[in-house]
Amino acid sequence: MKNIILATDFSLNAQIAAICAGEVARLIGARLIVFFALSPLILVKGKSPLSLESESFFQKKLDALAYEMNYRFGISVSRLLKPGFPEDEICALAERLNAAAVITGMKGESDKDGVEIGNVSRELLAKKNVPVLCIPAIDNLDFSKKLGYIDHNKSEFCNESGRMFLEELISKNALGELANKNS
Repeated sequence: MKNIILATDFSLNAQIAAICAGEVARLIGARLIVFFALSPLILVKGKSPLSLESESFFQKKLDALAYEMNYRFGISVSRLLKPGFPEDEICALAERLNAAAVITGMKGESDKDGVEIGNVSRELLAKKNVPVLCIPAIDNLDFSKKLGYIDHNKSEFCNESGRMFLEELISKNALGELANKNS
């Protein structure tokens, strides 16, 4: 079974990326792995030391998101929380699982438009061995239109291997739409 990794920070942009990741996993019959890296930088910004309480808080958020994704899309969902820097941990997980793709939002809470690339997304897009799709936080587009938007602006939203994955998605989505129209 193919694996899709949804890298989240629980921001509004990440919620929009989660919906897209659920659609992708359903479309290709993949398991969705919802991943959160408990970064030391998050804990410094929040001025709270790394503790079992903070880990428990984020684990509950992961559990709730995984449940929602399973219920909404009818897909297999796993969740994983790991201490570390997101760009390192996401890539290591993707390589270890031979993930079909990593899907993430463009930037966290500070970006209202959802089209500015954050530091973690920029780091992920620079990786050549992991297919990466960054989902812009444009929530008024349905899945097909969002794929078209990403395809039209692909240099901003995916790395080279992510582009190949995107082409496969667009092809499968178009075939699915044709099948629905003919039935």
